[in-house]
Amino acid sequence: MARKADHIFIGMIREAGLYDDIDQAYAALDPSRAVGFMADKRVCYPVNEVEDVCRVAYDFTGKPPGTIEIE
Repeated sequence: MARKADHIFIGMIREAGLYDDIDQAYAALDPSRAVGFMADKRVCYPVNEVEDVCRVAYDFTGKPPGTIEIE
């Protein structure tokens, strides 16, 4: 799932012509769950291309001094 999400993410960066301007970028999986409610039932609204991915967040930090860390 992470590889598929990362492939899509990097592809979108390339399509936008930004790949050579970005020092670091990758998709990471967050274990938290995002859900919505439909007809009194919890549902996960998927991001179309990757099953079970319910939310996408972007973090923009300049480098230097920033670095990418997921905790």
